[in-house]
Amino acid sequence: MNLSWLSPEIRYHVRGDRSYQGSYWGLYYKYGEFDYKLDDTGRQGYINGGGLSYGYIFKFNRFDCLFFDLGISAGYEHYRYNRYYWFKPCNVFDGHRERNYFGPTKLKASIVWRF
Repeated sequence: MNLSWLSPEIRYHVRGDRSYQGSYWGLYYKYGEFDYKLDDTGRQGYINGGGLSYGYIFKFNRFDCLFFDLGISAGYEHYRYNRYYWFKPCNVFDGHRERNYFGPTKLKASIVWRF
């Protein structure tokens, strides 16, 4: 299984101060490539999309360097991939597919260390 993603995000923090705590809204873009095979059929291709995100940042400890970030994102994703299956002694191409998806795209929980 091979997965690689790039997902930059621009955020607007609701609080006006520079603490970067509390609520934020964001716009994100997503690009990724994948090649995985969980059963007899594998998929290899790429994903492209973007959308809106919302999150909240909590202070994790009494120091001003460790934070906890919770977020949810929704938007549009376009999948383009080739299907294949194993037929001894090699993988056999099974067709080209494209899929479009609109809805929730990611849930996020992360620990952030700020210098």
